[in-house]
Amino acid sequence: MAEEQKTTATNTTQTGSSTKVWGMKYYKLYIYFGAWLAIVLNGISAIRQFTGAAYGNAADLIYAALPGLKALDVFYGIILIALAVWSFVTRTKLKDFREDAPKTLLLMQIFNLITFVGYIWIFSNLLNVRFFDALDGRNATRLIANFVVLICTTIYFQHRKHLFVC
Repeated sequence: MAEEQKTTATNTTQTGSSTKVWGMKYYKLYIYFGAWLAIVLNGISAIRQFTGAAYGNAADLIYAALPGLKALDVFYGIILIALAVWSFVTRTKLKDFREDAPKTLLLMQIFNLITFVGYIWIFSNLLNVRFFDALDGRNATRLIANFVVLICTTIYFQHRKHLFVC
């Protein structure tokens, strides 16, 4: 109840003679759905990285042909577990309107983007191909989507930083 009052009562900014009311739908979508989805998907992806399930029945053959790939996959799986935990911490901070919550969310999204690019870059080096040759359609879409979400999140929380003061 207190959270609802805070989002409706103080979610305005004054510029000159007009008052702008900013919506909180993205915030609510993230804390009630997006963060939980990120936790689950990062957990599932981590398990797939640890087990080699991303390569199907050919995992042993691929790991034998590409020494170092298993270590990369395990390392990236650990990063995905860390991102799942970070998502939970971020969700809690956002829910409580903690002052550092938006910054924590943005740092998490930047870290996610950098580690994903790093994984693809190292993977491309293991395959001995250029970065963009290793970037298939699904991963290219994920990269673009992560970048767009980062920009949108940055803009969204710039307009609402006055709410996060606890």
